[in-house]
Amino acid sequence: MGFFRSKIRKPLLAFLAFLRHEHLFRLMGVIVVLVLSGALGFTYFEEQESFADALWWAIVTVTTVGFGDISPTSLGGRLIGAVLMLFGIGVLGMFTATIAGVFVEERLRDTLSFVNGTNGQRKFSRICGRMYVEKTLRSC
Repeated sequence: MGFFRSKIRKPLLAFLAFLRHEHLFRLMGVIVVLVLSGALGFTYFEEQESFADALWWAIVTVTTVGFGDISPTSLGGRLIGAVLMLFGIGVLGMFTATIAGVFVEERLRDTLSFVNGTNGQRKFSRICGRMYVEKTLRSC
């Protein structure tokens, strides 16, 4: 049991530190609130659906997958669906863009640290463009 804890604890703490550093906890919180409020609104307007089905519908709607197995029939349910779609696109887009930005930043940081000689300068120039390389090298 101790071996398992030591193998799991360090990566889990690193992952949580990453989420905190990149402010992804807030975005994840907004996504959870959006899904739960959409599911609650769906169960309010669509009385024949259970909360589990409404939760499934809200997740599918926020992620813009839209399987079509559950769909609202009332005006209130459709309005909630429209709001979930609009906010889902924005919030999930910010979430994925933040994660993609972290990967790009890490790659650029690795490349910048490689720029010492002419080979590194050529490699960095291919990634970021010639003008950016010249400005960066002059400022170092």
